[in-house]
Amino acid sequence: MKVRRSRKGMVGVRLPEGEEEWLELAMRCGFRVKAMAAVLEVGERTLRRRFRREVKERLWEWLRRTRMEVGRRWLREGTFVKEVAGRLGYGSVSAFCRAYRRRWGRSPCEERERAR
Repeated sequence: MKVRRSRKGMVGVRLPEGEEEWLELAMRCGFRVKAMAAVLEVGERTLRRRFRREVKERLWEWLRRTRMEVGRRWLREGTFVKEVAGRLGYGSVSAFCRAYRRRWGRSPCEERERAR
């Protein structure tokens, strides 16, 4: 992580380096940009700009893709759909199921059953 310096030269929080550290931050913040920016003590726009510079992908696209990949992995490990939806920060199980079907072409329950 890089140490961020404010305009007055004070040392701030460290910014994540690499996708793994960004993923750890995103998971801690429930995949919410606003929460991530608050933890890093930067504005949302600054976060998006720095993320794109570091990862070479738009933050919202990365969050959407990564969220689904993590969810798929958890389902294949046997985690219940309701738990996966909650851990990924979805407001409801049905919202997660719709997003999952859109991304992978099958329901989370079908994915979980395939893994058995």
